Amino acid sequence: MVDAKINIDKVEELLELAGCSKLSKIEILSGGWANLNYLVTCNDETKIVLKIWREKTPDEVKELNSNIDWIAKHGVATPAPLKLKNGEGMIVVDGFAWILLPFINAPWISQDTASLKSLGIAIAELHKVPNQGHFGTDYSMGVDIWPELFERAESEDKWSPFLRMLEKEFIKIDEKIPLNLPKGVIHGDLFQDNILGNPGKVIAILDFEDICFNILAIDLVVAFIGCCWVDEKPVEELWFSLLSGYESVRPLSLQEKAALPELYRYASLSVAAWRYRKFILDEENSENAGRYLLIMKRLEESVYFLTEIRGLKLNNPLEDDTIKLVQTEKTHLEEMYEVAKDPLLWEQHNKKERWQKDNFKRFFNKGLKNENGCLTIIDKKSNKIIGCTRFYPHNQEHSIGYTFISREFWGTSINFQVKKLMLDYAYQFTDKIYFHVWANNFRSQKAVQKLGAEYFGNWEDEVEHSTYILKKENWNK
Repeated sequence: MVDAKINIDKVEELLELAGCSKLSKIEILSGGWANLNYLVTCNDETKIVLKIWREKTPDEVKELNSNIDWIAKHGVATPAPLKLKNGEGMIVVDGFAWILLPFINAPWISQDTASLKSLGIAIAELHKVPNQGHFGTDYSMGVDIWPELFERAESEDKWSPFLRMLEKEFIKIDEKIPLNLPKGVIHGDLFQDNILGNPGKVIAILDFEDICFNILAIDLVVAFIGCCWVDEKPVEELWFSLLSGYESVRPLSLQEKAALPELYRYASLSVAAWRYRKFILDEENSENAGRYLLIMKRLEESVYFLTEIRGLKLNNPLEDDTIKLVQTEKTHLEEMYEVAKDPLLWEQHNKKERWQKDNFKRFFNKGLKNENGCLTIIDKKSNKIIGCTRFYPHNQEHSIGYTFISREFWGTSINFQVKKLMLDYAYQFTDKIYFHVWANNFRSQKAVQKLGAEYFGNWEDEVEHSTYILKKENWNK
């Protein structure tokens, strides 16, 4: 099958320059609005993608090829352009750049939690790529294109209610989005058709034509827009899977989390603006003229969960030179009980009989069911379990407690080390932590006071407890 619209002689020339065998067939590939993509099959059954750039100049494509080589060199899974015998990465036909790319036989990413977690990891790995002068700050899928729309509306007399609304939003952007959010190398267009994968795993990210040095969290909200909606409704679990994967590599700061709703809003408006330019200003009577309205309609849907913190389960162990905290597993029960069976551990506790195995098993199993699970404390020198602790929710706030440590380590710095690891981790996601201590457990009360926690009040749950609060600003003073 051959597309009659394409210059077959030039296809053959490009294949020869790339060291490929002769052309067998060429087919149009679906996906993409701006450029032409073809699946080329050679006589030896090798499959390659021919990309014809319609909206970038050859010089811009040359620079983009260099950028793709750079990110591929730094471990990003993306097909890099094939090198030609003449040392170039493209040929120019009728003013348009033609390149060849490896063909990856995989579908677009699935909309399941495992795939979105894998995507989050892939995005965070991309964000590790150093800039070193390769990437500019201009974001062609973002608000940077808005002034061009306003100029066209003025010069072509094409102002509309949508463009007037954008104009008002543009004026407010500096008030809405902090200027000091972390920046780095971003993809900028992480929609489903730019991501290939098998169920549960991202294989490759495509189309880096909008790559730039900009606010890192933009990639997360664009991926949310492009991959976490089903039937025009946001899917909360897909978002949290995406976020969980990302934060397993690079945790967001509190400032980034707080900015997510506005970043989402401006990213949505930017996608709508891109579609408006493409399908209304550039293409008269386009069958896709209403596509920008689909995004505008989405802004009516609640996305309250973007700033919700789902919990503090560990994706990776927390450790220092002498101890390690890992998520507790069922297999830890027996070794942990060897520590917990000491009655003196519980003498100031309201559950003095917890040293008995049946009672401890109930405590252990309840902890596993806690939304954050439990954390097993391991002495790195002996590689033995020496205690347990946990993050847990109370009144929609994060708390630390249920801690016990082998009496062998009482009077040492171990308790402080455990709390330091937990607090340093938790303060990436929240600005305050609570401790709920039984009113007669003076040993634990003194321990949390030494951390800098302040008395907050009392609450009752079977017995009276004293509540302490430790604010991030007071930690490690």
